[in-house]
Amino acid sequence: MLLITDELRKHTTTLTSKMPILRIKAAGNYVKLYTDTQPQHDTLKQLLTELKYPFYSFTPKHERPIKVVIKGLPRTTKTTEIQSDLLDLGYTINKVTQLTGNITKQPLSVFTISLPRNDFNMNIFNLKTLGYLSITVEGFESRGVIQCFQCNQFNHTAEHCHLTPKCLKCGENHQTRDCQIKMLDTRYCVNCKVHGHMANYSKCPLFPKPRKGANINSKSILTNNYIRPNISYAQVTQKTNQSSTTHQMAPLVTAPIGTQTIKEIPTPTIVSSQIPNTQNDCLNLITQTLQQTIHALATLVQNISLMASPQTVTAQPAPGPAKTTSKSSLTKSQIIAQINTLLNHYDSASD
Repeated sequence: MLLITDELRKHTTTLTSKMPILRIKAAGNYVKLYTDTQPQHDTLKQLLTELKYPFYSFTPKHERPIKVVIKGLPRTTKTTEIQSDLLDLGYTINKVTQLTGNITKQPLSVFTISLPRNDFNMNIFNLKTLGYLSITVEGFESRGVIQCFQCNQFNHTAEHCHLTPKCLKCGENHQTRDCQIKMLDTRYCVNCKVHGHMANYSKCPLFPKPRKGANINSKSILTNNYIRPNISYAQVTQKTNQSSTTHQMAPLVTAPIGTQTIKEIPTPTIVSSQIPNTQNDCLNLITQTLQQTIHALATLVQNISLMASPQTVTAQPAPGPAKTTSKSSLTKSQIIAQINTLLNHYDSASD
């Protein structure tokens, strides 16, 4: 990432003349410099350092360590013991640290492990026991935003920073640790040039928000990003295509709206002959009761429909005004009497 200055045209002209394969793209206050291979990246970094251009770089993926978190060990466990146990299992270790609480400042039962990226160390996610204790291994998730201690800008570290140093206290061109000021009367931000807060204040207008997404140190991402020797991209994609199967769905057939009909739902009947002979007497009694209940309900529905039929009008042969009379086939009291008779009959049959 090359810083945009008034001499940007001169810088890009010099770089492209020495490296014609270089691709340049603007990104905010910087321009991104792209190369095709790792040796070209190393050559570009060395060239920028010799020309003393303001830039910063990133650690290549194959050089980035594997960072994991081990949980399940007592807080009194020593980091040297953890490193010794992992070395006995064949892992190569860069560093083992123990996390502390932000408020209590007391050591926690959480340990971070940094390992070189290779085939064997990738298996640390499958580790279930360590020091005869059950543990869980998870990818280390860094919280917050990365801020450089040298220039106090974001998204890179001081290890790969070649920008002009900026003091966090006074804003001069030196590192904060070299500042002569011990205490500040008025805080000043070297990024937004405003008094009242410092450059590491999370509510600064120029303070970037954390990116949302998956943990960059999770097992799946580390496994997918790892470059395995003697394995081509075509071989990986061929295995993926063989393992995946496609299922074709049957076409959905729908009848036209004009041809759709509504069918009358028939009254269900239970045929006793369909019941196997191995059924016991209790099941036969239940079946008979259900048949009688269905017949009674059908009779009841028929009688109710007759009660709800429209009134009939009869004309008198004698002269005079016509008289209207309403007559139902059955009265309400008669229907109730029929229902009671049926229920009494079913009760006597069940007894």
